[in-house]
This record gives sequence, C-alpha cells and structure tokens, in this order.
Amino acid sequence: MLSTKLYINLANAFHHARDLGYHNQVVPPHKDLNSELVGLLSYEKECTSKVHKQMRQKVKRLTHASLT
Repeated sequence: MLSTKLYINLANAFHHARDLGYHNQVVPPHKDLNSELVGLLSYEKECTSKVHKQMRQKVKRLTHASLT
C-alpha cells in the first residue's frame, strides 16, 4: 500500500518527466500514472520473487553440501 505522500511524490515525478518529454521514447507510451505504477509494482514483485527463489536454492545447496 502506498502512502498518500509517496503517491503524490510519484505523481509529481511522473507528470514532470512527461512534461519534459522523457516519455516520448517509451514504447508503448504510458497511458497514465496508475497503470504505470501497477506495472512497476508487479515488475518489482516478479524480480524480487525470482531473486528470493535463487537465494533459497543457493542456501539449500550450501546447507546440503555442508551436511554431507
């Protein structure tokens, strides 16, 4: 859950970047702030879960190797 203050800061940054033309090179272009936030949060969750899975596997291998 995003706090109101964080959402406002993200909205300001999003609109400032859009006004400066930074979104012109993005394909497909951003529709609005909310859809962009959903995409970023789901991407972060996916990346985080992949990293956690890799770390769990590495710890499991190291633990198994130290026990044998």
